[in-house]
Amino acid sequence: MTRTVIYFSTIVVGQLASLLLLPVVTKFLSPSAYGEYALVLATTGLIGTLGTAWIRNVGMRLFFDYLKIERTRAFFWTVAALQAVVMLVCLGGSYVVVGRASALPLSLCAAAALSVLAGDFYALSLNTLRASHRAMSFGLAEILAAFVRLAGTWLALLAGWRTPTMLFVFATVSVAVAALVAAPGLRRVLAGPVSFERPAVLELVRLGLPSIPLSIGGWIIALSDRTLLAWFLDLRAVGVYSAAYGLADRAVGGLASALFMTAWPAILSAWSHDPLAAPRTIARYLAAFVLLSTGPCVLLMLQHGFVLTLLTSRDYAAGSGVIPYVVASGWLGAVSTYLNRPLELTKRYGTLSAITLVAAGINLALNLWLIPRYGVDAAGFSTMCAFAAMAVLSGIFGQRIVRVPIPWSAVLLAGGATAAATFVSYWVSQPLTAIAAFVLSYFGIVAVYMRPGRFHARPAGSAVGSGG
Repeated sequence: MTRTVIYFSTIVVGQLASLLLLPVVTKFLSPSAYGEYALVLATTGLIGTLGTAWIRNVGMRLFFDYLKIERTRAFFWTVAALQAVVMLVCLGGSYVVVGRASALPLSLCAAAALSVLAGDFYALSLNTLRASHRAMSFGLAEILAAFVRLAGTWLALLAGWRTPTMLFVFATVSVAVAALVAAPGLRRVLAGPVSFERPAVLELVRLGLPSIPLSIGGWIIALSDRTLLAWFLDLRAVGVYSAAYGLADRAVGGLASALFMTAWPAILSAWSHDPLAAPRTIARYLAAFVLLSTGPCVLLMLQHGFVLTLLTSRDYAAGSGVIPYVVASGWLGAVSTYLNRPLELTKRYGTLSAITLVAAGINLALNLWLIPRYGVDAAGFSTMCAFAAMAVLSGIFGQRIVRVPIPWSAVLLAGGATAAATFVSYWVSQPLTAIAAFVLSYFGIVAVYMRPGRFHARPAGSAVGSGG
């Protein structure tokens, strides 16, 4: 429970700082300038997907294998060296092929590249702290990173440095400072000598390469729409869309990430010690996510125009229609994460990749068809359809491997509380008062009907299957 509170508090504080950053940036940067930043961010995201995301995806799973033999220090530095070398090669190659022929300034490309390298090492450090249940070290690092980035960016904007390059510079500074704060906790959790683990590299490559399509599919779903918006429309459309998308994604993704940071190490631990207990653990965290997120997600959908106007300048108001689609996408994506845990636990990365690629194909096809006709709202709708497909396919294939009991009582309670809270807030005309009425009604109903152990799934049909 203590770790859960720390994770949630960390994410809430971090997301608050991130939300404060959005109105600051959009006040000083035009939609076109913000669109340039979003486009470069999407491009470096693709490079990171090809270069290192697959290493960390598999590394989190393999960490527990090295924990058993007390060689986590060697594993950590092997992974860190591998992802740094691969990323340097990818960044260098991409600049030679694309960067020199583009109109983007070298300073912007270099700042984005440095941000990716620093972010990779920081992400690996955080994954290791989470896997080792070092919630306090994780929390201090994340909160410091959020506020260093907020304060540094704000001061730079006030001083007149109002370029996309500056945003990448302070993203790098923030994670570098946070990594230094996380270092003592990281040293305490790593065990064994420092050495290069060749077997770990071979295992990472063997399991990681089939997962690259998974990462590429994720990039297509989450970030490729920026490239298509720039192609079919302009950088202003990219900026308007990215601001609305970022607001909704931070709100939903922050809550989902906070819970999953606690859930995934607990699920891995259950699987390592007693595989039959893992389905119940997955179901318990899925129930918690449904109860905590359903009402707030619907509330954001209802008040999307007011919230966007409150947190950004009027230049970005055209993107308000994107928010309901992105909120639904975030909720469905989080549910998929729990439904497909059986696939990752059994290392079925090929199946995970296939599911993600199908969803990515749906997203790409819809974007190509709809964006030229309907603009930025179409990109949000396409993303929602992709995540809906991912949720359905994750449930189908995940249940074939490990039968996870669906927490229907939590689903019904969340649905009923949402309907009641919506009815109560409907009669309030002032947006802030309506939001308060919804929140109090929803969580009041949930609190009344919840009791300890109510939503702990019973071990019905939790056997591990052999199908793939």
